Amino acid sequence: MSPPPWSRFTYLGIEISGKGDVEISSAKPYGVFVSKILQKAKKRAGVVSLLGNSYDTLRPATAIRLYKSLVRPILEFGGQVVHYSEKQLHELEKAQLSIVKRLLGLHPNVRAETVRLTAGVEPIKARIHQLKLSYFHKIRTCNRNRLLSKVFRARFSDFVRILPEFPSTQPPSAATLNGPIASYHAILSKYAMLHEFHPHSSITREKFKTFTKSRVHLQHFEQDIKGIENSGQAAHFREACKKSLHTTKPYQGTYLAKQVLSGVDRRARTVLLRCISGECFLREFRNPLLKKKSNKCPFCVEKSRTLPHFAFECPKFANIRTKLVTEMQHISPTLADTLVSNTVRASKKVADLLASHTAEGLVRENRVKAAKSVSTFLLNMKTVFEGGCSLGGGLGG
Repeated sequence: MSPPPWSRFTYLGIEISGKGDVEISSAKPYGVFVSKILQKAKKRAGVVSLLGNSYDTLRPATAIRLYKSLVRPILEFGGQVVHYSEKQLHELEKAQLSIVKRLLGLHPNVRAETVRLTAGVEPIKARIHQLKLSYFHKIRTCNRNRLLSKVFRARFSDFVRILPEFPSTQPPSAATLNGPIASYHAILSKYAMLHEFHPHSSITREKFKTFTKSRVHLQHFEQDIKGIENSGQAAHFREACKKSLHTTKPYQGTYLAKQVLSGVDRRARTVLLRCISGECFLREFRNPLLKKKSNKCPFCVEKSRTLPHFAFECPKFANIRTKLVTEMQHISPTLADTLVSNTVRASKKVADLLASHTAEGLVRENRVKAAKSVSTFLLNMKTVFEGGCSLGGGLGG
């Protein structure tokens, strides 16, 4: 038996259920609408990923650009007026991370902060807040004779009148008052912009959008940086991007050098990105409960199972390491000497190479060659490990 026609309807592209889930205070406001856009976004992401079914697949920069233009608009549709619960915002963010990991070839267990910084994509929550603030400014700067402006100013006056009734430490929220004005107040308060909470403004829309975007991006960017500071899994990423993270604007593209993300074979690039993000074939930072008791290298007597040890010390990989050093001799003799002199310095030099656009003073052509050599080296290492695992060595543990 089909549900009655009045149990669900669509208004301005937003599907609303007749069960009261348009209420901001409910556990899942606009539940039907959120489920629908999640399903649609995942379907569109599948189509985008099919565009890369070629030898070299989609370049990471192209994949992220397609995601921002074709998939993300679905996730944030109606964000100007729809009031999501925290749980729903988490579901939207989870969907975004899952799609980005798939497009970049990252491991499913990579930290959310690492994924966002690798792709240069801000959290969905930040995007929703930007849309709401832009709409708030659009309403307060529109023609005062419009009905929308009159209703807005009336509700704004009502909110300001009851605002003193709430303690300063706990201002009213959208869930408390069930209204958009409270939502705008909460967002402006969150980003320390309460000086903009008034019904009129002479600032142009473009200038206000730029100002709010920088404030919102900066706060979420600082939270992401803090999230990877003490993370063991993000250690390689933190080392590779420590310079660019502090010299580039928040979420203005990836913080890895462009030569890492372009011109490299797909398989080698995937291994490289997974090694940098901390979830690769070595499983160096896997769950402690799942780790093996022994920390001894399965190939030599050293008590180390880290990526720097296998890459620069372990004799098992001497042949492919020699090939890497030989290739580097033609690119940068200084870097080649570092690779065989000191493990700590070698790993840092490679990290600089993978992130800095001026690493070792190399011209762009040589930086691309160096990135290809490092990627191929890691891919060959992965092949050796897979061979060891197939023989029952359990090297990934």
